[in-house]
This record gives sequence, structure tokens and C-alpha cells, in this order.
Amino acid sequence: MVACLSASSRSHGYSMKASPSHLLLVFALFVTMIVAMVPNYLPERVWQVFPDEDGWFGLFADEEMGGPSHSEWIDGKVGYWRCRVEEQGTFTYCGFNILTSENNRDGVDVSVYDAVRLKIRPLTEPQNLRLFMRHYDERYANPDDGNSPQFLQFSIRPQDLQDELVIEPSEFTVADWWIAQRAISRELAKPAFGNIIAIGLDYRGTLPPGDHEVVIEKLELVGAWVSTENWYLGIIITWLLGALLVVTERMYRLRRTTRRARSRLQALASQHQDLRQEKNRYERLSSRDPLTGVYNRYGFEREVQKLLVQNERLEAALILMDIDHFKLINDTRGHNTGDDIIVGFTKLVAQHTRSEDILCRWGGEEFLLLCPGTHLDNAFALAEKIRKMVSETNFCPADPLQVTASFGVSQIGPDEEFLHALARADQALYQAKKQGRNCTVKADRLPNSPV
Repeated sequence: MVACLSASSRSHGYSMKASPSHLLLVFALFVTMIVAMVPNYLPERVWQVFPDEDGWFGLFADEEMGGPSHSEWIDGKVGYWRCRVEEQGTFTYCGFNILTSENNRDGVDVSVYDAVRLKIRPLTEPQNLRLFMRHYDERYANPDDGNSPQFLQFSIRPQDLQDELVIEPSEFTVADWWIAQRAISRELAKPAFGNIIAIGLDYRGTLPPGDHEVVIEKLELVGAWVSTENWYLGIIITWLLGALLVVTERMYRLRRTTRRARSRLQALASQHQDLRQEKNRYERLSSRDPLTGVYNRYGFEREVQKLLVQNERLEAALILMDIDHFKLINDTRGHNTGDDIIVGFTKLVAQHTRSEDILCRWGGEEFLLLCPGTHLDNAFALAEKIRKMVSETNFCPADPLQVTASFGVSQIGPDEEFLHALARADQALYQAKKQGRNCTVKADRLPNSPV
């Protein structure tokens, strides 16, 4: 049984070998699995804000304004800091700044970090502290006004000082006093981290008189060099680009195959006269005039048939137009000028008709316009408007030439056949030419009736 199956497989050309594309796909999946685990092993991005020998630190307290608090470093190298509050007066503020900008304008983008790691060891009775940042934005800040940058704060309770704090950006809030002092939009009042010019620590609330000492062991910002979301997004984009390359390559192959098939088809078409004749017939039945782009007779008749199918009692107006003395224009100015006039005339008419109106080049210099749902008087007014604009338009700017046109207008009556209405429009056009051209005549009027 096994021998038979093996022989059968060989006879039908079956193979257990994987195709190169399948092997490449398996290899790509394997590499993707490895790359997806890389973020777990990348080192953290760390910015050690304090202690930092190169950093610039500034102490502040209300003693400069006659207040009772004093801020001082006992040992700045180890972050040993004291806030002393005198017996008299009410405590207002006491803290220190770590400046990240030399000009109070160009700071550091800390939005690339995921958290702040802070370790504080109290040496006296723990009190309420506050970690703050100042964000500079020229829309509301002034480098000469220290209070103008946005004040971002995070409150540290005494019980939070037992362990290392990990503070996420979402835990910072904008100080109410800062918002209250400024008439800014809600968007600008949101916490911003793109240009931090200072980071600091201060005491908040009421402090009892005496010394309040802490050791700031660590203040650093941490984050990933590449966020997990961006890493995975990069993997997805890489796969999409790979898929795009595969699709492009296959489309190229398909296009090449199509070209070969088209060549074979053309060779077959050249060998079969019937196919050539069929092709020529479809070309003759093309519904658009090649010069003007509007309907030719065939296309126009098809559109009229569609309207008749939708509405057996078609109510519409017909305007038959003819450019006056067009043969003379061709004979004296040449057919190129004649073509320019035909094209310009077509554009002018199309610009002053509705989307539902159907314009057709009925022949040579003769055009036919079908206006569904239009009364005879309105069609006459439209024809007169176009006639006047034609006579006022210079279709040949390089070599000015007076061009006029004649118009015959008719109404398709109830239950009237289209060809009958067309014949009446043609008769009206004839009357317009007979009256001296460059005029408009309604159908069913006597030759000497006023236009």
C-alpha cells in the first residue's frame, strides 16, 4: 500500500519540498517573535536630576520678603537639606529649584519619560512636601517673570516617604493659583511636559516652628528608549511594507502576464477580420464627440431613450443651435480656427446649462440642447442669453473674429414624439436664418412674427 502511494505521488509530480516563499514567511515570523521580545531587555532611559554635580540648584524661602522660613543646604553633596521656620509669623514657602534651562526659556522635553523616581529620607518629623515642575510656553510665559511658566505639582504625604516613590506624569496637576492668575484656554491649562525649565521640591501647608530636615537620595526621570506601542507599531509597519512589496511584485508579474496576453489577443484580432469589424463597429458607436467631449447623435439618442423609459410623457424643451456662416470661417481662417470656435462655443453653452440638461453636437457646427422639465418661454430666454454671450465672446484672442449663432426653440408636447418636436425646432432654426441669422425663433410661429 505504501509503495503504491509513493509511486502515485511521483507520477503526479507531487513534492514535499516547501516553496522559497513559504520558507521566507516562516523565517520572517521567527524573526518577528524575537524582535517583539527585545523591549523587555533594553536598558531604561534614565536622567538623574539629583544628585548631579553639573546641575544648578537654587534655594528659595520667604525670608527675602521678611517671612519666617529659611532654606539651606547642610550638605548638598548628599542632598541634606533643611527648612528652618522661626517662632514668629506664619509659614509661607520654603524649597529649592533644579534649573534645566540657561535662559529660562529653552528647557527639557520630559514627555519622553514614563515616570519620576523619588527617594526622600526625613531626618525630623515628616511633613507635607511637594514635587513641582515649571513648563515654559511663550503663549503664556515670560522669561523675565518667574511665576509665568506653568506650575505642575505632585503632593507628597508624610506616609509616602517610607519607600521610593514612582510618580507618573498623569499624577501631576496644574496649580489652581497659577490658572486663576491667567485668562487662558482650557487647552493651555492642561499639564504640559514638552519644555520643562525647572524641577523642584518644597514644603507645603503649615509648618510648625523649628528645623525640618530631609535627605534627597534620588530624583530621576525614567522611561523606555522606545515605547512598547511604538516598537510594536514599527513591527506592524514593517510587515505592512513587506506585504506591500510582495503585492507590488505580484502586481508587476500580473501586469507582465497581462501584457503578454494582450499581445496574443491583438495577434489573434489581426488574424480574424470579424473581430476587427466588431471593434470598428463599437468605435463608430462611441457616444461622445471626440472634439468637444459632449454627446454625439448616438449618445444623445441613447440619453433621450433613457428619459422616455423613465417618463413616457416627457415634458422638455429643445434648443437647436447653429453657428452662423461657419463654412466661411473654415474657408477663410482654416479648420484649426473652426475647431477652436466649436470647442469654445461648446464650453460657453455647457457653462450656462444645468446638470440634467443634455448637450449634443448634432452635426458640424450644429448643436442640440434638451432641457427636461423646462417651459418653452424659459428655454427661449436661455437661448437668447446664450446667443447674446456668443456674439460678445472673442473665441480667437490672437486674431479677433465676430462669431454669432442662430437658435430654434420648441416644446415637446404631451404624447408628442421627440422627432416631431425636433422637426419643429429645425423649422424654427430655419426661420431664424431666414430672418438674417443671429436671432432666436420659437417653433410654430409665422415667419413674420416677432421674436
